[in-house]
Amino acid sequence: MKNLGFGLMRLPLINNEFSHVDKKMLCDMVDLYLDKGFQYFDTAWFYHDGQSELSIKDCLVDRYPRSAFLLADKMPLILIQEERELEEYFSAQLKRCGVDYFDYYLIHDVGGNRRKLAEDMHVFDFFVQKKEAGLVKHIGFSFHDTADVLFAAGSHTGKTELSNNVNRLRLKTDHDYYNSGVLLIDLKRCREEITPETLFQYVRTHENELLLPDQDVLNALYGKQVLPIDDALWNYDARNYLTYLLRSGGARDLSWVMANTSILHFCGKAKPWKPGYPYRFGLLYRHYMQITQRWMEQAAH
Repeated sequence: MKNLGFGLMRLPLINNEFSHVDKKMLCDMVDLYLDKGFQYFDTAWFYHDGQSELSIKDCLVDRYPRSAFLLADKMPLILIQEERELEEYFSAQLKRCGVDYFDYYLIHDVGGNRRKLAEDMHVFDFFVQKKEAGLVKHIGFSFHDTADVLFAAGSHTGKTELSNNVNRLRLKTDHDYYNSGVLLIDLKRCREEITPETLFQYVRTHENELLLPDQDVLNALYGKQVLPIDDALWNYDARNYLTYLLRSGGARDLSWVMANTSILHFCGKAKPWKPGYPYRFGLLYRHYMQITQRWMEQAAH
């Protein structure tokens, strides 16, 4: 595939009316673009008041075989009020575009406070579900923001290839990115092969690129020497219950976690010991806190 995308945000118009797309001219543009060997088209719910998605159906999808193009669309996150609406918008977009699947499906403009909205509405889990169902080939996000969004993507390991791709680009590595929350380390070998100066020199050279300093340095310098362990057993991200459940075909439910998981990792800013913790394992944490407090009181006597 040649690396030039066809953006569908600003299309030729009739009488300069934003929602009145000149489809004859658009069809000519699509024909020329494909004839030159390009394939990638990018649209979104908001573009031209919804006419962008409908126009690409008329000018591309209905006129060419599905294998001739790649189509990207975006979830209109800012419109989502309830979690059930994720399915409604996704299904409507498939219908508007006239396709059975999207090659690329992105969270639209996930910057600022919309990052928290995406997490609260379990948008990442929804995207994983659609990918595993074959309705989306690749998932990602778009934003008009600062590096805070890249921090979010870089720190979300285990959900999708998104974090791996972001971290490979910014750290210039060719291996998967791992979470350093739980490590089993061969200390003898580390003392023989790792020197403080190597670590400090890397930080000095790459200080502007580091988002999670300890984790980034370990990944960049020693990621190839890491063997992964099953995080559902040893480093369970308490935010990602639905992801673990979907990936296991429903096997790793709450009962499975209670019986098998050794370490629950309360990742992110929200913590179960603070008010308003939104995730599933908050009650379990408080239960064990109460047991611990009773044990400490008994031990004191």
